[in-house]
Amino acid sequence: DDITALGDQLQAQGIQQVSQLIGDESAFPGSATNPNWEWEDVQAGYGAPVNALILNENEIGLTLTPQAVGQPLQVVWDNPALAATWLVANQSRTVPTGSPEFISIGRDLGQPVLRVAGQLVAGSQPASTAIAVFNPGEAFVMALRDDLQARGIAVGALTVTQRPSQSTAPELAAVVSPRLADLLIPTNQQSNNLYAEALLKQLGYPVEAEAEATAAGITVAEDILANLGVNLDQVVMVDGSGLARKNLVTPEALVTVLAGMARSPHATIYRNSLAVAGRSGTLRNRWRDTPVEGRLWGKSGAISRNFALAGYLEPDNHEPVAFAILINNIDQRGRVARGIIDDLVLVLSELEACG
Repeated sequence: DDITALGDQLQAQGIQQVSQLIGDESAFPGSATNPNWEWEDVQAGYGAPVNALILNENEIGLTLTPQAVGQPLQVVWDNPALAATWLVANQSRTVPTGSPEFISIGRDLGQPVLRVAGQLVAGSQPASTAIAVFNPGEAFVMALRDDLQARGIAVGALTVTQRPSQSTAPELAAVVSPRLADLLIPTNQQSNNLYAEALLKQLGYPVEAEAEATAAGITVAEDILANLGVNLDQVVMVDGSGLARKNLVTPEALVTVLAGMARSPHATIYRNSLAVAGRSGTLRNRWRDTPVEGRLWGKSGAISRNFALAGYLEPDNHEPVAFAILINNIDQRGRVARGIIDDLVLVLSELEACG
């Protein structure tokens, strides 16, 4: 929609030719892919690179649909035109009722090859998934070029650069970002990694010469955490999303952040950005038909056998509670770990005021 809006504005001004279309990525200097991320993560849509020219979350969406038993899953691209430009190595299969379901997708870094594995039960619902775009700046300017050319506006050379533009020419078109309060909702309710990374990089903007956007954002974030009363010895931060395994934090630090934000003038905006138990986001299917439903606002997390939940709980007979639960290196499936956390929260919900 933003690409269309820019094209509409340029077309309305009677522009007929663009001699050079330059994508300026200088707002977020440094690598778009965090060097601390794992190989399997950077191939997937949830590990998409984070640059200064982001289009459609820098991911390519697709759907895997079960067919007859024994047949491979059907691969359906969100953008049908991509089917002609990608080679699909499909090792998936459709399985009979009662079989376990799982899917795995990956892609080559240097060429458009999609690898699909896993299995879905015949007749079951299709699975939506995504892979990362590895040259997002190029994808952005190509999409803008395609929109302009479809309008009859000729476009010459395409360039993507991290060098700041020195142009003093007047602005011809613009789109306005949603409010931060709105951007926090997909970040926290849906655990959107790209939003979290982009917001961290934005914290450090503008970046000093030779600096790196993520590092600059972390410096600002650490100052904010310290002002909230967090002991920085309890925090190791290397990205914004928590996708990197090198991130470390204690439950005490998380509770300090939650308590500090509860006293903040932005407390309501912050709490409303969190998922609600049994109602929304990543917690919409947890604690339904229990005393916790609609009374917990939280952020869940899971990575490599580590599971967490932090947030606010309003027990019936106790003042509101800020809490954090972390389970590290559990040798159990996710449903078991989440079940443990869910049970702990139910115990918390039974707190009663003293006296």
